[in-house]
Amino acid sequence: MTAVRPSYHLALLSEAAGHVSCVPHLAEVQLSNGAAVRAWRTQRKVAGKQRDVVVVFSPQLYEGQLRGLRQTLSRSWRELEEMQLHPSVSVEAAKRRLDKIRGHQYLRSLLCYEITRDGQGPIRIRLWSDWQEYQRLITRYFGLRILITDRAEWSTAQIIEAYRGQSKVETAFRDLKDPHMLSTRPQFHWTDQKLHVHAFMCVTAYLLVTLLHLRAKQKTAFAGGLAACWPSWPKCAAAA
Repeated sequence: MTAVRPSYHLALLSEAAGHVSCVPHLAEVQLSNGAAVRAWRTQRKVAGKQRDVVVVFSPQLYEGQLRGLRQTLSRSWRELEEMQLHPSVSVEAAKRRLDKIRGHQYLRSLLCYEITRDGQGPIRIRLWSDWQEYQRLITRYFGLRILITDRAEWSTAQIIEAYRGQSKVETAFRDLKDPHMLSTRPQFHWTDQKLHVHAFMCVTAYLLVTLLHLRAKQKTAFAGGLAACWPSWPKCAAAA
């Protein structure tokens, strides 16, 4: 299971967008927690092997990317207006300044310019936005993730949940490395046998704390996180 950069698969995104964003009667994928997501599934040959590909639409990602683009555009237009007030003395200097401003994400293909100069007079800069590129971004790029897996037997919901579950694995590693919680590190051992026993005890402790936290949430609606439960484990144990 892996996620790939959408910018490397624009044709796939363009095809998926017609199924995910533009077809109102598309059946939503129901996840085990009751949430519904919009997704599209197909197969592609990746690295010489046939793989299942799932394109998932995330409203949160879409809103974040759109908000970021608007903020970047607003900041860039202010820089461009200031540049108009203080024009460069040469066409080359103006091009360098404009290319630096357009170096922000998405702007190189979104903002266009033309520099002209009459003889030795001041340079003139004409700016405009590529409307078609903007429409492509907001309808066929923003909010879309591409997941690739060799688990052809999994349902689309299982693939999406497995991808989203990676954050839980990362959280578990973070908790295991916390010196104030399970103290996987520092390790005051040097032989392989003792290191294996130390790791086994830490993972077992993490399993027990996780089960304790789950029981506390189920029985008493405990709202704290796993780390919050650790310092007050007797209370959590009593609640569970």
